[in-house]
Amino acid sequence: MQWRDATRAAELAERLAEIATEASDHADRSALASDQIARMAEKAAVAAERAARSAREAARRAADLTIEHREQRLPVADEALVTARASEAEARSRYHEAELTADRHQGPPASTYHLAHDGQQDPRGDRGSDRPLRSPP
Repeated sequence: MQWRDATRAAELAERLAEIATEASDHADRSALASDQIARMAEKAAVAAERAARSAREAARRAADLTIEHREQRLPVADEALVTARASEAEARSRYHEAELTADRHQGPPASTYHLAHDGQQDPRGDRGSDRPLRSPP
């Protein structure tokens, strides 16, 4: 019986040795994989930092350009506004002068009936026209 117990103990020891070897191999592979993952994560972090620096620099340049363009365009826009308002005032003045000149040359305004009916007098009374009433054609 001791021989059997000794054989069984030897077989168990052999199986435990195999299991320990497999576990050791698995631990080595896991450690290697973990190491590779850690290196990849480090590289990704470095790339992310580089991208963040680049994005901050691009944003700073865009802000600088925006300020520069606004500072250049604002005086031009102000000048255009002043010019447009002056042109509007001048055009309004010329319009009113032309309107006054036309009123002086034409006399009192003709009635709308007169204008719509080819120079005939308004049958409701004279409304600015001194032309005689004609028969319609």
